[in-house]
Amino acid sequence: MRLTCIFVLLFSLAATAQDSDAIREHMKVIRDRRTTLAGKVPAMEALLELGVEGPRQLARSLSKTLEDATGEFNRDADKFLTRFEAAAVRTGESRGDRGKPARVEELRKTILTNARNQELTKEQVIAESDPALEELTKLFHVSLDQVYAQDKRLTNEFFELLKQLQANQRLYGYYARARALLMADGDAKRLLKQLEDIADPSTEEARLSKEQQRIVLRSLPMSENDRRILLENESNADEIDAHEAAGILELNLIRIRCGLGALRIDTKLCDAGRGHSQDMNELEFFDHVSPVEGKKTFGDRASKAGTSASAENIARGQTSGKAVISSWWHSPGHHRNMLAPATRIGIGRFEWHWTQLFG
Repeated sequence: MRLTCIFVLLFSLAATAQDSDAIREHMKVIRDRRTTLAGKVPAMEALLELGVEGPRQLARSLSKTLEDATGEFNRDADKFLTRFEAAAVRTGESRGDRGKPARVEELRKTILTNARNQELTKEQVIAESDPALEELTKLFHVSLDQVYAQDKRLTNEFFELLKQLQANQRLYGYYARARALLMADGDAKRLLKQLEDIADPSTEEARLSKEQQRIVLRSLPMSENDRRILLENESNADEIDAHEAAGILELNLIRIRCGLGALRIDTKLCDAGRGHSQDMNELEFFDHVSPVEGKKTFGDRASKAGTSASAENIARGQTSGKAVISSWWHSPGHHRNMLAPATRIGIGRFEWHWTQLFG
């Protein structure tokens, strides 16, 4: 019995020594900067199978690698976005009424004359205002393709960033697997405290894409005051529903193209509109006049929310902010409200009931 125990102990020590040797050899491969990521994959897979110590050492190494790689990616992304913004500004400066001021004025006059016509019909909007707005949109439009065409280096730089992200995501996958193995081992959980908290890089591509879209938006031909309002609205957009923010932006782009001022988001108007939309949905009515005590008129509803309003649009059934703006655009009364003088706006959605307020 004693000899058996000694044999088992010696065998265990030999196995542990073999694991330690294997871990050292695999870690050499992982730390070797000359080895490609593909070349490191077998070593990472092997470490995940080597008890607790293999995953622990793999996680520690990848934690440092990912920290450095993330820093490098952020620096490269900042340089790319700086170059992208410069190209977007140049693109924006080449658009708008440059070379065609008379045509822009003519198109705007068509739309605004119709908007002030109390006898405006949906057919007029479709036949006259729609083509004018479509042409203005083309004149003032700045696209990603146009920005990339301004600076030929941007395409290569963007794809290099994507390659970095793919490598980082692959490394993070092994890091996450190593952490999961440690988490599953009760005795090894304490080792997690020694590891850096690494963010999942899978969200970075979406962030990079969103930032490009924001830069393109800011580069559109517009007055400095309109640009300031759009930037201010960006910061307030986090306080409201994404569909509401999209609808407000859509209308502001229309107003800018028509030569009207952009409208600031009034979150209290959004609250008032959202409340009316909810009331219409839950009480099963569809009207500007509400049966709810203290909220009879849009003025009452705005006042109750702590602000004021001069006009209101309502709608139901649309599935996006852009869709509801299109619906109101083709409805003469709502159309006039959207292009009337105002400085503030709020859109409030509840399910698929919508209320738009102006102040």
